[in-house]
Amino acid sequence: MTSSAKSIVITGADSAFFPWLADLIFSIEDCDVLSLADFGVLDLGLGQKQLEWLSMRDIQSVKVLSSSLEVPEPIAHLPAILARTERPFLRDHFPGYANYLWVDADVWLQSNVAVAGALYVAQQGFIGMASHNDRCYLGNRSGARQWKHRRLKFAFGETVAERYIDWVGFNSGLLSLPAKLPIWEIWANAQQDILHAGGGRLIERPELFSDQTVLNFLIWKHGLAVNPLPANFNWLCHLAHPLRAKDTGKWVEPNWPHQLLHAIHLSGGTNRSFLEGRFRRDPERHVLPSPDDHE
Repeated sequence: MTSSAKSIVITGADSAFFPWLADLIFSIEDCDVLSLADFGVLDLGLGQKQLEWLSMRDIQSVKVLSSSLEVPEPIAHLPAILARTERPFLRDHFPGYANYLWVDADVWLQSNVAVAGALYVAQQGFIGMASHNDRCYLGNRSGARQWKHRRLKFAFGETVAERYIDWVGFNSGLLSLPAKLPIWEIWANAQQDILHAGGGRLIERPELFSDQTVLNFLIWKHGLAVNPLPANFNWLCHLAHPLRAKDTGKWVEPNWPHQLLHAIHLSGGTNRSFLEGRFRRDPERHVLPSPDDHE
């Protein structure tokens, strides 16, 4: 579908991830994001009733049946793999936009500031991503470093992993890109090279294939134009749990001055139960199709 709108926000999910997707959509509606950009969903295996739920909200979805890249057949249709291979092809799935903003389905918003800011960065010709470095991110640094090293080594080898392990990494859970940047083709080609070289290792350990790692490597190696976003534009909960402000009930940074978190990312398998109650509890609004509904 081609649109006259300049920007689009895109996410993706399968049926099991639908509750997270719904939470993101509720927050998008609450924060008036649709006044800033169109919104689209990559259907990575949603059930029919879940698609009808999206349609009732006039949300456009694009079915992804197979990867745009050549992926070994045993893992070619895994939703987690499709989510990683398709991000370099957002322009193909939703053509006609000047700027693209990918948001992981386990992100939710408390304002539209992160969306507006990330799209502004793209409008200026930059890649927009928040880094894994912040004054509040004190927990599990060793685990995060090991995660990064394993995926760099898998994709590019031990020498590259050792060289770049301490370079500042960026999180692609909220990622803005202008359509005109050549990074789209470079990113896709680099991923394809890794998929071809991965062979049996990829089939045995598909979780080691990370489009975020590939994009970071390209940024480091080629000095690509990145405008780092503030941490509160994509707050990584596995690195620092947010604090709930007593006066407003909003989630804020855990350390003073307790700035508002504009986008909260339940990253690294963060247990979402500690953030329950973040939306107003409208019973009609929160009756969702079953995650395993494939009628």
